[in-house]
Amino acid sequence: MTLPKSPRPSALLNDEQDQSNAALTMFKRKASFLHGHPVEMQGYLHKEGKTFKMKKKVLCRLHDAALMVSQKDDGLPSKIITVTKCIPGTRKLEICVMDQNQHTTSFFADTDEECLQWQAALKLAADRDIAKVYSFGPILGKG
Repeated sequence: MTLPKSPRPSALLNDEQDQSNAALTMFKRKASFLHGHPVEMQGYLHKEGKTFKMKKKVLCRLHDAALMVSQKDDGLPSKIITVTKCIPGTRKLEICVMDQNQHTTSFFADTDEECLQWQAALKLAADRDIAKVYSFGPILGKG
């Protein structure tokens, strides 16, 4: 009599990954049903520095209310901004993003069309703030 072969560890790992991916997909589907489709955009913008106001080209990825800014093209974010407000800047092609601490960061687009696309996406992202959706948002994090 032979015993049934046990599954290989890699097969078990693949099954666990499939289950994890299925759960994540279901979560995203439920979240999009409740709050609309997630806001996603990616592209290069120019970020203005604090001290010398020099502009540096950065890779920006927007997912819902999180704006991930990468200094390098490796994809690792050097800064993550929770978008609470997006306002047009006073200078040409300027986009001002406000975070939860009321800190404003200025970005600049290359074209008018790109500027309008980023502003629209960032405004949608700002509207997805938890404090605007749920009444307990302002008291989150208080002991």
